[in-house]
Amino acid sequence: MLFIISEVSAFSITLPFEIYGKAEPDVFIMNISASIQAESEERAIYKLGDIDSEIRKNNISYKDGSYYVYKNCYWSQDREICSGYRAIINYIFELKDEDEQKQIISIFSKIKKKNVSFDYSINSVRWDASERKLDSIKNTLKIKAIRNSEIIVKEVEKEIKKSCKLLEVNIKPMHDYYFPIITSEAKGGNVPEPKKESMHIRIDGELKISCQ
Repeated sequence: MLFIISEVSAFSITLPFEIYGKAEPDVFIMNISASIQAESEERAIYKLGDIDSEIRKNNISYKDGSYYVYKNCYWSQDREICSGYRAIINYIFELKDEDEQKQIISIFSKIKKKNVSFDYSINSVRWDASERKLDSIKNTLKIKAIRNSEIIVKEVEKEIKKSCKLLEVNIKPMHDYYFPIITSEAKGGNVPEPKKESMHIRIDGELKISCQ
């Protein structure tokens, strides 16, 4: 790891730093949007409730669940034609492995067979690291930064031939996560499976050292 002195005064030095870590994905994310058409806005919402009940009946938990309803209109020969309402609901499923996506697809396919006005689309599928795992890795990187700081102080003392001590270790808010490009591969006609690859995490900060 390379540290560059960015500011030097009579008694203080500020050193920026970067520390990298890795996270192995442990949760399979599936994002699906489902839509239904009905003669009224109220009926459209009730139909969404029926879909939701069908999913819950299979003991499948999800995140999001946000929905919206709009008038189903289109233009024909310079005229706006409206026919009922369409409601759309978004689901985010967090699965243990990619095989569970087959169960999700099967449930939505069965709903579609029962209702001709129902449709759904798979917006994205990917491997990700759970929030618990990311928090653990971020805490590990913070501890590593603090431990490395004492070593850096000694290196600075040798470089500038002065007595130094560590004043502060400031870690910036962590928002930089680097994900690999996700590609999929089909296996014998089954559902495509995104590759499970490591995620690279970075934390930034700076050390404040006093020397004399």
